[in-house]
Amino acid sequence: MRRQLIGFLVALGAMHTGCGGAPDFTSTAGDDDSLGMSGDALASATTMFDDALGSGWQDWSWATHSLSATRPVYAGTRSISATFKPWTGLYFHHAGVPTTGYGFVELQVNPGATANPAIALYASVGGVAKSPVALNPTCAGGTLKANAWTLCRMPLATLGAANTTLDGLVVMENAGRTLATMYFDNVRLAASTTAPSAPTALKATGSATDVALTWGTVTGASGYHVYRATSQTGTYARLTSSALTAASYKDTSAAVNTTYWYAVTALKAAGESAKSTAVSGKRTSTTGVSVSVTPASVTLSRGGVQTFTALVTGNSNTAVTWSVQEGATGGTITTSGTYTAPQTAGTYHVVATSKADTTKKASADVVVTGPVGNTNKWVSGYYTGWNADDYPPEKVDFSALTHIMVGRVTPNTDGTVDAIFDNSNGSAMAKTLSTRAHAAGRKAIIMVGGAGEHANWVGAASSANREKFVQNLLKTMDDHGYDGLDIDWEPVEEADKPNLLALVQRLRQVRPNMLLTFPIGWVNNNFASDASLKWYPQLAQYLDQVNVMSYEMIGVWDGWDSWFTSALKGESGTHPTSIESSLKAWVAAGIPKEKLGMGIPFYGLAWRNISGPRQPFTHWSDYVGGDNSFTYKKILALSKTGTLRWDAAAQANYVTFNTPVEDGTVRWITYDGPEAIQAKGQYAKANGYGGTIIWTINQGCTDPATGANPLLTEVKKAFLQ
Repeated sequence: MRRQLIGFLVALGAMHTGCGGAPDFTSTAGDDDSLGMSGDALASATTMFDDALGSGWQDWSWATHSLSATRPVYAGTRSISATFKPWTGLYFHHAGVPTTGYGFVELQVNPGATANPAIALYASVGGVAKSPVALNPTCAGGTLKANAWTLCRMPLATLGAANTTLDGLVVMENAGRTLATMYFDNVRLAASTTAPSAPTALKATGSATDVALTWGTVTGASGYHVYRATSQTGTYARLTSSALTAASYKDTSAAVNTTYWYAVTALKAAGESAKSTAVSGKRTSTTGVSVSVTPASVTLSRGGVQTFTALVTGNSNTAVTWSVQEGATGGTITTSGTYTAPQTAGTYHVVATSKADTTKKASADVVVTGPVGNTNKWVSGYYTGWNADDYPPEKVDFSALTHIMVGRVTPNTDGTVDAIFDNSNGSAMAKTLSTRAHAAGRKAIIMVGGAGEHANWVGAASSANREKFVQNLLKTMDDHGYDGLDIDWEPVEEADKPNLLALVQRLRQVRPNMLLTFPIGWVNNNFASDASLKWYPQLAQYLDQVNVMSYEMIGVWDGWDSWFTSALKGESGTHPTSIESSLKAWVAAGIPKEKLGMGIPFYGLAWRNISGPRQPFTHWSDYVGGDNSFTYKKILALSKTGTLRWDAAAQANYVTFNTPVEDGTVRWITYDGPEAIQAKGQYAKANGYGGTIIWTINQGCTDPATGANPLLTEVKKAFLQ
């Protein structure tokens, strides 16, 4: 199948049709301007991507992707994000790069939430596509770890591209599966010699002016780069714009009294080493003043009272000024520290600021409990571990949720489970969220599975492994203090249905009072009466929530035109999707309205080349996926150069750009803003639907330091008040 596909793509390229849908492998290696490259041109051409495409390289990709992802990045400020569908690929074309003197294609790979996805590379030489070669065995450790950067070094000889002229490189999905978004960085041709060893003996010493770093020299290294992150497992940004020649560095940009984590790499002609073991460092205060608040956290009922005390050290003036971070909506506090909680449930913050040094302050968390409105609607927000830094667990606003769905636990084919929650500190993160949810009177649910886990679901839920699987799921739920499970089995094929039903029945039998939820797909209104929908009501009878994943309800299939990611209404034959039509289709199939929820995305999707909705697309690349790339924070930043618009027929927000953004081609972005969220809340209330799910609340946060999440606040108003 793969060889047939590659042959088909090459044939399309050779035809020069220009109709899109496949890369053009037509060679230009014989053109005069591709021969006799100067030394400078050759040197720059060896970098295919480092914050941007290297000189002479062109993006001919047909997978959904972006060349300007801002996180995660391995180095610099940008990486490549790609959401692969079966057999799709990133394709980088060049007029012709001599490979003599080079031994490898070297790239950093972060597979996102999917551990060790099947990825292949193949080269184009003289316009001819070589056979694909599995990338994973050429990566450090022979595998790609989820949510971590791994260096991969593919021999040019293995690709059939050694000592010749390379005119294209393709990175493609190689197993016929749809993958979660993954990332690539520092794509280059590397010399045959090995990369240097990572530096050792890194030390960080803080002072009032900087954090001073020193490390052991690396034999043969030509220089060093320094990286910094705000947590040990966070994203490391490069501090050095050019390579250091000395084994020392002073970070003068570090904020006072803020702990940072540092790592160092070594450089030589063969490439950059892996990062050193990270160490922490903190720039010290110039005044020596520090503040602490007791108690550091407290749970109160609405209108409850708590007296806080502050301890100031480092100065004879120990007085503080008390305040509530959220202002009057977060309660009141006297000058002596007596706090009165507001009548609205939520999480608030009492702040003590030193009068001796107003830059020094400390805060205490206050969780105010109480019933969530009187609408009887649910708001189930997905929280994903892989981007926990975007919305720290301690900042989640539980007053805007009825349920939090924390992801994710993944099944294994033998009935065991992996409970890492897509985070190096996942178990602790999950426990923090369940504890905070219960303190706020909310429910906590574990997301199980997700995209890319189909084969594992099939094995785990089989009759041979089902009982073991059920017990492992319940143990994981109990160990982390959760109330239920979200069974995210994607896709559900016809052969899967008996075992899926048996699994849910068994869970309900063993634990009758647990919460069980299930996400289902949106419905193409051209096939709204499809007989396959009618199976789901028998599953729904065992479920507490059946939530329609009504986002990314668009595509560039034949006959479709450009449309909104999550339109409430307005579907037609050429854009046959809306929340209203999908919900009606599921009700017609037999699922009760009160068990059905709609989906709200806290991210946007971008279209390039096309200037707005309801326009014919010209190529697969016109549609750019945006999960984890076009967060609400990013959309707000981009919209400063665009025009915010509202489509009354679709009840949808979007923004257009006269001057294309991102890679210079994105003309408009579809997303859910406050207006769309309010319309959805009104529709759910008026028509008797159960509530909503959010994918993901992490992507709605605009300031991780404060936990500001304006979209979540809008959902609270729309569904719970």
